[in-house]
Amino acid sequence: MDVTIRMLAVTSLYYTFLWDTATGHPLRTHCHIHRYKSIAPSTMSQVKQLQNLHEMKENKLKCHHGLRLKKFPNCDLQGNERLILTQHRVSLTVKVLENMTMTGLVRQNLETFSILQTELSKCEMIKSPEVEMCLQHLNKYTERVSAECLQEDALLNLVWILVEDLGFLIHRKSREKEPWGKDPQFNLKRPVPKKHRERRKHKKNRLKSNSRS
Repeated sequence: MDVTIRMLAVTSLYYTFLWDTATGHPLRTHCHIHRYKSIAPSTMSQVKQLQNLHEMKENKLKCHHGLRLKKFPNCDLQGNERLILTQHRVSLTVKVLENMTMTGLVRQNLETFSILQTELSKCEMIKSPEVEMCLQHLNKYTERVSAECLQEDALLNLVWILVEDLGFLIHRKSREKEPWGKDPQFNLKRPVPKKHRERRKHKKNRLKSNSRS
């Protein structure tokens, strides 16, 4: 009986491993990034506040912002292929916050991103040729840019890193099929197809005509 139970347990673990591998889920045993599917309102408020404070400052720096790798569309990866890039951006953000004047707001954000950095470090990463190429682009940018411009780039992207960068990592499958998502933090309205609008209009007109009769 014990042997049968053990065999069933091993089989269950095996198929769980196959499922995680097939879906590209960036998990190790203690990887808990699914906790970030929704961000606590208090945490989001602190992050937005620090970013807004920086946006309101008059800045005469002429900086090239490259953390998002917008010049390289192929680097907008999904799932655990994106993991190493997200971790790199989070680590840079932690370094930037550590070098700032330690106000209460900075300390709160540093704690948030430090915890996230620790969680990401527990997750399994994939290093494909494409990922390696994107990581090279990111490393070249961070090596060439000045410390002031890197700080500006990180602070202007605090919300993006925590919501969208991390979101595309966690919600990889749903966002590939449904780019608008169901997360209230992504306030995007899904466009209604033309044929659906026509059906609604026809139904509405029919109801009006029935009510008149």
